[in-house]
Parts: sequence; structure tokens; C-alpha cells
Amino acid sequence: RLDKIAARGGQGRIVANRLRSLLKKNDYNPTQLYYAFQMGEVVSRVLPKGAKIDVLFVPSVKATDADAAAASGIELGEDTGGKYKAYDVRQSGLRGLITLSLNEDLSSVARENAAHEAFHVIQDMLRAFDPDAFNLINNSFRDNMRIDDLDASILRKLKTLKTDGEG
Repeated sequence: RLDKIAARGGQGRIVANRLRSLLKKNDYNPTQLYYAFQMGEVVSRVLPKGAKIDVLFVPSVKATDADAAAASGIELGEDTGGKYKAYDVRQSGLRGLITLSLNEDLSSVARENAAHEAFHVIQDMLRAFDPDAFNLINNSFRDNMRIDDLDASILRKLKTLKTDGEG
């Protein structure tokens, strides 16, 4: 399974290496490891192959941003599924950090949390490289919507995003 994730380009190798490290540490129970792999697969599929986003799997993540906490319906200091921090956004790729929680109380939404954090990377990429698409997408999303609710033109745009010559 690690080889399959690693085969998804540079970003896949980053995720696979983090998962290998998790296995070597032996600090997590089988349920947490299962969800780490689930989240790793999502992130490696959603992010562009050349994104260069580091991914950390940690026991828990506390909400530290008031706006993000409010949007998630939680209070500052409460457990959250993850967070994303951009460090560098340029044509040759993105650099940043996604931190994902292995808190078992959040395991039922682990894949959704991983996709949510990866989407923040896509937002940053669009903001930098295609502001019109960024505005279109930001104006097209609403709370509790599903991918099937998206306009077909936006889905096509998301599927064709590229960075550093890779899809």
C-alpha cells in the first residue's frame, strides 16, 4: 500500500515516507494507523503531484485560529481534524504543511478532514496562479455541500490543475 501511495509522484513519496515513519515509531494503535493510511491516500490523490506539501500525522490538533474554529463549529482549543499552513507558493510548486489528527474521536470524518485540508492547498494554488478560477470556486462552495453539487465546469477545472508540469 505504501508503494502505491509513493507511486503518485513527489507528493505521494512525501506522504508514504511520513506513513513509514509512523509505522516505525510504534506509538499508535492499529485504529490510528488505519486512519493515517486512509488520510494519506486522500491527500496523495487530491494534491498535485508536485505540490511538495509535508504531511504530519499527530495524536491531536487543537484549534488555534478563531475564524477556522468558528467555520468548523468548534471553540478555540478544542480538537480539530487538521490544519494547513502555506510556506511558499510559486510556479515551481507549493511548500506547506498539513497536520492531521489521529484523535479517535474524529476518526469517522478522517478522510473528509484530509480532503478539506488538501483543498486549502488547491485554494492557495488557484489564488496564486488562476485568480479567476479561485474566485469562481470560492463563490461556488457552501456549507454541507457534496462534490456532486458542484457545477460541472468547476469539476473539470479541478481535475485539470497542474503544477510543475505534473497533474
